[in-house]
Amino acid sequence: MRLREHTLQLHSRPYSTSLIISVFTVLPLARGTKRQWATSSAFDSRSLHPRDNTHSSPSHHLHVVEPSDKSVEIMRKFSEKYASRSGTYFCVDKGVTSVVIKGLAEHKDTLGAPLCPCRHYDDKVAEAQQGFWNCPCVPMRE
Repeated sequence: MRLREHTLQLHSRPYSTSLIISVFTVLPLARGTKRQWATSSAFDSRSLHPRDNTHSSPSHHLHVVEPSDKSVEIMRKFSEKYASRSGTYFCVDKGVTSVVIKGLAEHKDTLGAPLCPCRHYDDKVAEAQQGFWNCPCVPMRE
């Protein structure tokens, strides 16, 4: 299986913020179609659903929303403490761990709550205001 990565720019309408995602096109899929998946720690998740597409055209990006160093450190410590208490461990791929921790930190900075960056939210602000941990990952629900 081969992956082709494209970087796209999205504009979050309510906040007018440019956000970056990476789209991975899996080649080939059955019967000559392509399926695109988008992933990132900083994204408008309403537009991140897999879609069938036979044409992929990458856009260019202007800037990336980065979380504060303080929030990244807080989320790193939280994650390490959680892993040691629960007997779970981080993904072997350090890039995955980094993206998740940065996503938590970015949500903490922008929304005031560390919403899970792996999950789709119809309204991130409303989810953050509910005030409970909202992560669909099995280890985080235990």
